[in-house]
Amino acid sequence: MRSPRTGWATPRCLWVCLLICGCLCAAQAADPPNAALKPLEPVDGKVGIFDLPAIRAVPMDVEIVKKTVEDGIAIEEIRFTSRPGVRALMILTYAPGKFKRPVSLNVRNYGVATLKLEAKNTFVGVSVCPTSGNSDPTKRLTVGGPPFNQFYTDDPEQSWYYHHVVALLRAIDYICTRPEADPKNIMVQGYSTSGYVVNLLHAIDSRPVCYYTWHGTGHYTDPQGMSGGKSGIITRKQYEMYGPAAYAKYGSSPLYIANALNDYYAVFDGLLEIYSNLRCPKGLALAPNRGHKETSRNELRSAPVWCARWQFNGPTLPVVHDGTVSVKEGQFIYQFTVTSSEQPKYADVFYSYGEPGRWVGRTWHRGAATKVAHGIYALAIPIYDPAVPLYAAAQIETNTIGVMANIPQYFEPVKLGISRANAVYPHMLHDFEEVNDLYIPVGTARYDADAPQGKFAAAITPFADGTVQLVNVEPFLWKGAKELRFYLKGDGKPGPVDLYVTNDRNYWDFPKITLVQPEEPFAEGWHEYAVPLDAIANLSEMTTLVFTAQYRQVIYIDAVRWQ
Repeated sequence: MRSPRTGWATPRCLWVCLLICGCLCAAQAADPPNAALKPLEPVDGKVGIFDLPAIRAVPMDVEIVKKTVEDGIAIEEIRFTSRPGVRALMILTYAPGKFKRPVSLNVRNYGVATLKLEAKNTFVGVSVCPTSGNSDPTKRLTVGGPPFNQFYTDDPEQSWYYHHVVALLRAIDYICTRPEADPKNIMVQGYSTSGYVVNLLHAIDSRPVCYYTWHGTGHYTDPQGMSGGKSGIITRKQYEMYGPAAYAKYGSSPLYIANALNDYYAVFDGLLEIYSNLRCPKGLALAPNRGHKETSRNELRSAPVWCARWQFNGPTLPVVHDGTVSVKEGQFIYQFTVTSSEQPKYADVFYSYGEPGRWVGRTWHRGAATKVAHGIYALAIPIYDPAVPLYAAAQIETNTIGVMANIPQYFEPVKLGISRANAVYPHMLHDFEEVNDLYIPVGTARYDADAPQGKFAAAITPFADGTVQLVNVEPFLWKGAKELRFYLKGDGKPGPVDLYVTNDRNYWDFPKITLVQPEEPFAEGWHEYAVPLDAIANLSEMTTLVFTAQYRQVIYIDAVRWQ
């Protein structure tokens, strides 16, 4: 039986064994990876492509171009030289007459922001404009430097990443001279591409008291040139020059990483690499079955609270220690220890099946772990095929701190002594009775009582691209599947209504399955549709159902199942 936080019920008879094992292990919780290792130091002032003495040898020639006071907040427009020929633009906001205030440096992909809210709430707000290829000094932009999207160049001086990191480094150099700012209390944050830049900055500047990033771990390429089971999007050389994971062993400031687990930019193997390599205090939050444009869930909203731990001496952060696995009566038991001053609101386990390196687009399941001893939790993860490996991770949430996770770990059930399946993959993929959106990566769902079966059906608002996407599609674990069946509720208006069965976000690269022709009415009321599975090429590799219904604001769907 499944529930919003239960994927598989661990048999009660196992909990006695787990309790005994948990008590024996309680004092042996592993420290976070690399906790005892010191961060690497620059060699002759160099960290990768960043030659710090040479960067700082360039005179900044700081100029306060304009200063105004609005609503009791001072706003300064400042220009400085970040690299020869590049005049960076920075906006500084603060409360006049207040000194040694904490600093909030919000990194952007384009332009600058006037951070009045931060200044009204005790901070000095800092926004630095990245390069954009602009050559007009009258525009409120940085002058000079490469355009956005010019990232992985052989010459770092031509790279947007390099210039943005250097401009931020020099901005911090300047901020540390300002009496309004506390140089020992600087926080840096960034999202997506700017988060990538923040992760690089973390490696070369340990003055900030903390960093946090969302979906900023970027692309990864292994020594064989691969990532996610495919050729890497960037070359290994480009990764070594610009990849945040390649720099993760540097930097001592605390770093909090919030990542979607199915992102096309902050890729899964890149997350594993950077988080495992970090040698600083660190925190992690994970959002399953999401990409970085679809993170409306609460999992990724804990960074400001975490940051307060470092900026304002907040409460001690909980730690979710690495998990361990044991086999009891044929069950695969994932167990983990939590060190926390308060009781978690929940303790979940995320798990995903498949081949190593192919987790972009895979389904992540969520199960509610059971407390088996003080600070110790466990979940029996169903094994549908012992030859299929899996990743598992644990995540908790507390009232004070919010979300903390451990890093996903790789396991091979057959090597742990599991010789046969202990569960059958559920035929019902989506009945929406749980009223949660775990398996809806794209689209906003509500749940209606008007359902063709059960108590609820889903009414899903399509994403910006007009699609509704559903995961929990893992045909490589289905046995003897012949058809995919589901209910759709029509409105009597003309189609088209189409379905794509895909293993990639680029659904248009896959064959279209027409459910309602363009001129055909989408029959009113609930109707069942059946799709023969033998017509779908490479079915075992598919992961996602993508529905498109032109011009419709809502798609009603229920009882998606295989048989």
